[in-house]
Amino acid sequence: MEANLDHLIIGPTPYPVVIAKALGIELAKYGISYSMGKITVSDIPFRTHI
Repeated sequence: MEANLDHLIIGPTPYPVVIAKALGIELAKYGISYSMGKITVSDIPFRTHI
């Protein structure tokens, strides 16, 4: 599976860092090395509807 995973982009979401860390931990459980280097946080701002 690692060969198929190039990178992940998280967001926009109100808690992108929390989600990125959680995904990194889960990917590491499946043996995907350097998983935190494969996860980036989108710079698109999260906007809520009023």
